Amino acid sequence: MWKKYFLFFVVLAVSFSAAVPAQAKPKAYPFKGMTLDIENPRPDLPPFYTESYAPTYEERMRIALEWTAKNDRGWNGAMARIILGNDVSISDSSIESFERKLTDRTDCADFSAIRVITTLYLNKQKQFLSRDQYERLKRLILGFKYWYDEPGGDTMIFWTENHQMLFHVIEYLSGQMFPGEIFTNNGKNGRWHSEHARSRIMTWLERRARWGFSEWDSNVYYNEDLGAVLNLAQFADDKVVARSAAIVADLMFFDMVVDLQHGVYGTSHGRAYAKDSLTGRDDDTHGILTMVTGIGQFGGSGGMASTALCASDRYRPSQVIIDISHDNPPELINKERHGIPLDKITDYGLSFKKKRDLATLLGMGIYAQPQIIDLFIKAADKYNWWDQPYLKDIGNAHKILPRNGTAGKMRADIELESDRTLLGEVDKVTYRTPDYMLSSALDYRPGTRGNQQHIWQATLSPEAIVFTTNPGSLRLHDRTPCYWGGQNRLPRVAQYKNLAFILYDINMKKALGERRVFDFTHAFFPKWAFDEVREVDNWIIGRRKDAYIALYSALPYDWKAPESPGVHDAVAKGTRQIWICQMGNKSQYGSFDEFRNSVLDAQLAANVEELTVEYDAPGIGLSKFAWNGPFTIDNRVIPLSGFKRVENPYCTAEFNTGVYIIKHNMRRLTLDMKNFIRKEEASVAGE
Repeated sequence: MWKKYFLFFVVLAVSFSAAVPAQAKPKAYPFKGMTLDIENPRPDLPPFYTESYAPTYEERMRIALEWTAKNDRGWNGAMARIILGNDVSISDSSIESFERKLTDRTDCADFSAIRVITTLYLNKQKQFLSRDQYERLKRLILGFKYWYDEPGGDTMIFWTENHQMLFHVIEYLSGQMFPGEIFTNNGKNGRWHSEHARSRIMTWLERRARWGFSEWDSNVYYNEDLGAVLNLAQFADDKVVARSAAIVADLMFFDMVVDLQHGVYGTSHGRAYAKDSLTGRDDDTHGILTMVTGIGQFGGSGGMASTALCASDRYRPSQVIIDISHDNPPELINKERHGIPLDKITDYGLSFKKKRDLATLLGMGIYAQPQIIDLFIKAADKYNWWDQPYLKDIGNAHKILPRNGTAGKMRADIELESDRTLLGEVDKVTYRTPDYMLSSALDYRPGTRGNQQHIWQATLSPEAIVFTTNPGSLRLHDRTPCYWGGQNRLPRVAQYKNLAFILYDINMKKALGERRVFDFTHAFFPKWAFDEVREVDNWIIGRRKDAYIALYSALPYDWKAPESPGVHDAVAKGTRQIWICQMGNKSQYGSFDEFRNSVLDAQLAANVEELTVEYDAPGIGLSKFAWNGPFTIDNRVIPLSGFKRVENPYCTAEFNTGVYIIKHNMRRLTLDMKNFIRKEEASVAGE
C-alpha cells in the first residue's frame, strides 16, 4: 500500500510545475483579429515596421510612451502619462486589482507585485498617488509573502527561473524603500528583507551570466526576467547590484537581437506557448524589442518590462547591441549554449542534498527526478507544502513516505509524467540571411518527454513560419505540451546553415500520470502566408518574396481541413518520422523554380524504420544523419554539442566565465560579471 501512495505522491507533488494550466488564449488558428491577407494579416494592430520607426532610441521611447498614454486606459497608460510628465492619477481600479492579487497570493501575484514596486518608486520621484492609494500599496508590500520559507498560505509558484528573480527583486526593492518598517508576514524589518534578497539576486545574476538561461531564449519569460532586472537596474541604491542587473539586461538583449529576423524572435525557445509560436507578432518579448530596435509590430510601452525600461534614466541598452539589431549581413551564424546538464550538477557547485540549492534546481526544471525527491520531501515537511492546494488530493498519505533518504532509489526505474519539465543543457544554432532564418536546439534530449520546448523554427516573415511537433494534446491551448506548444516526445535535430534534419522516434508507452501519447507528428506550414506553395513527392516548397523553404516528410502527410482558406496543419501518421528543412533565397539559388528543381533533383534516401537519412543538399553537400551517431556533411563531422556560451561575428564568450566582449561598428562593449564591469568604448582598429 505504501508504494501505491508513494507513486501517487510523486505524480501529484510536482504536477503544479509539470503541467502549466491553460490560459485565456485563442482556441483556434487563425486567431481572432487575423485576416488571411498576406500583406496585412493584422489590420487591428499598428503597422509592422521592417525598418526602424524612429532613428534614435530616445525618440522610439518617447513615441512608444505617447502611443500608450493615448491608447491604454489601464495601468500601462497611467504609467506612460506619468513618465512623460503629465499631471495625472492612477485609477482606483488598478489599486483594487493589485490588492486582489497580492492579498489572495494567487499564482503570478508577483507579476502584479513588480508593477506595484514600479508604481511606488515612480511616485517617489513625482507624487501622483493619493495618500489613501499610497497607504494601500504600502500595506500590500509590507504584508506580502516573499518566499516559500515565509509563513502563510498561498498558491504562488516561486520555483521557475523567472518567478525566482521577480520575488527576490520585489523583496529587495520593498525592503530598500521601507528599511525601518516591519513586514507583517514574517516580522522582519525592511533592512533585513533587502539584505536577505541581495545575496539571492547576485547569485541569480551571476549564474545567468556564466550559464545562460535554463528557460533559454524564452519569448514569454525573458519578458518577466527583464521586468525584474530592469527595475533593479533603475532603482537599486547599491551600485554593484544595479550594475550587475544592467550587465544581465544587456546580455538578454544581445541574446535576443542576434536571433531576430526583421523583428521576429524566431529562434528555438526553452519555454513557449502556442500563442507565441504561431505568429511572430504576439509573443511577450515583441513589444520591448520593437521599442529598443524600432523594428516589429509597434504596440507602445505596455508590459512590466517595457514600462520599467521607459521609466529608466539609469539604464539604457548598449548602443552596440542596438546597432547589431540593425545589422543584416548576407549570412550570419550564431551558436549558443545555455544551462547545465543534470548529470553534471555537482561539477558546478550544486548539490541534490542541500536545501540552499533547492530553488536553483527547481529553476532548471528538476522537480521529480530521483536525485531531488528526497530533498523535495524534506522541504515539503519544513515549509508545509503538503497544505498547498496542489497537493490537496494526497491528504495525509505523505506521512508514510520515507524520510531516510531512500525515496529517490525507490522511484529510480519509474517513468513519470512530471519528468518532462527538465530543461537542462542546450546547444543551439541560428542561421540568418536578409530573407530568412533557421534555428534549432541540437540533439536535445531526443526521444524523451518534452514540455514547452520549441525545438526548431524556419522564419520567412511574421506569419510565414514553419516548425514541427509531436503534440501532447489535441487542443490549441491546454496543459503543456499542447497541440502546437512544445513537444510531447522530443526529436533529434541537426542543423548546418540552411539545412536541418528533424527525426522522431515516439515511444508510445505512457509514463505514470501521462494523459495521452499521439502516434503522429505534424508541421505548421500556413500556406496562405506564402506567395507560392508547391507540393511534389512529399516535399512542400514555399516562397515568401525572395525567401524559399522546402520541407520534406518521409511519411505520407495529409492536410487537416484542406479546403479551409487558413490551411496550415500537415499531419504525418507514424511513430518514426524524418522531416527535412532546407531554406534558400534568390541570391543563393536564383529563382524559386531553380531552388525547387535543385531540391527535387537532389539525391535523397530516407529510411523511416532505421531512422537514417542521406541527402545531397544543394549548396551544402552530401549530408548524413540518423537517430544515433554523428551528423556529417561530405564525411566531415558537424558538432552538435560542446558549444561556447556565445559564438557569432560579434562575440565569442566561453561558457561559465561571465565575461563577454561584444564588438560592432568600431565599438566595443565589455560585460564582466566577475569584476562588475559594464563598459562601452571605441574598439582598437584591427581587433
